[in-house]
Amino acid sequence: MDNDLDITDHCPGFGSAARYAALSAAELALDASGLPIHVVVLELMGRNAGWVTAASAMAGRLTDCEVLTYLPEIPVDEDRMLADIEKSYGKGRGLLVTVSEGICGLDGKPLADTGIVDGFGHRIPGGAAQHVTDQIIQKLGLKSRAEKPGLLGRTSIPYVSPVDRSEAYAVGRYAVNAALRGESGCMVSIDAVRKPEYSSSMSLVPLSRVANVEKKFPAEWIVDGNGIADAFFDYALPLMGGDFPDYALLRK
Repeated sequence: MDNDLDITDHCPGFGSAARYAALSAAELALDASGLPIHVVVLELMGRNAGWVTAASAMAGRLTDCEVLTYLPEIPVDEDRMLADIEKSYGKGRGLLVTVSEGICGLDGKPLADTGIVDGFGHRIPGGAAQHVTDQIIQKLGLKSRAEKPGLLGRTSIPYVSPVDRSEAYAVGRYAVNAALRGESGCMVSIDAVRKPEYSSSMSLVPLSRVANVEKKFPAEWIVDGNGIADAFFDYALPLMGGDFPDYALLRK
């Protein structure tokens, strides 16, 4: 669901995780916009790849709240982050800041971690939203609160994408049939086209091509360090299932 496997167009689970991130962020953005007395900071899963957090930027399309999004692919200049937060908050429309759990500072170190090292020698991130919230309170003098859905982002059945659910079954069927044919040492890849309409098919990719390769969120899809380009939504929206709520925005 992190969407960080290479070769395949996308990973099973990503569409649903992205839908959850988008709708949960929109709901928080509406709350922040309706009562703009504090900055809301939302932390989403993604240690090294920001695909799921990028989907939360959908809140800026569904609501009129200010939304800033920070991914682990680009080191965060905390002074600039705080300046951007202060400027965006000052517009009076409410502000939602979404961060990947693994965002790092300019020194390459996580802004927050648990102090625990996993079996691969990686420091386990955690608490990024609370760290940013603390900085907002202490350095900007603004009210702020942190939210972290954690595992809910990959387990919420009500937010499941119908496209993702269908493809997950298709991947499973393809894998079983391949195994019955004697195929082994491969991963099922999803091959997708988006025009004139979305469709997908399956193929096999040798594990040697995907093992130990991490697909990062494209740098060209990150705008000014805290925005997400339209190209990402062209890519992700078909996977998220469509039919998003039409929120009432009274200021419009």
